[in-house]
Amino acid sequence: MRSAPYIDTEAAVVALLADFTPGTRTPVDLRDRLPYVRIYRIGGTDDGVTDAAQVAIDVFGVTRAEAWQVARTVQATMLDRPHATSAGVVDRVRTATGPTEAPYTDTTIRLVTATYEVQTRRR
Repeated sequence: MRSAPYIDTEAAVVALLADFTPGTRTPVDLRDRLPYVRIYRIGGTDDGVTDAAQVAIDVFGVTRAEAWQVARTVQATMLDRPHATSAGVVDRVRTATGPTEAPYTDTTIRLVTATYEVQTRRR
């Protein structure tokens, strides 16, 4: 008998951060959507029971203050665990790399990025 698959971690984090209207890609009309939160899995491990996904969360803002305020609010939301989402349960979240400002190709847009370990179980 085959084991149930792990939940879609990106979908769970998108659901968890729904108040920020996040996505998993950078929209073509990014400037019109600021502030914007982008979520994407960048790797991780599992032990057969728990999936420990590494998830990058980028916050784009018009100003440094806006990007940092949203990034810190996202961090507080992520760490307030556990979370039941429409995609499944997020058991635990740990900040792997705290929010930090990063360069972006459009220098009029500010970017703050962070990485989280998001732990989930099989369905």
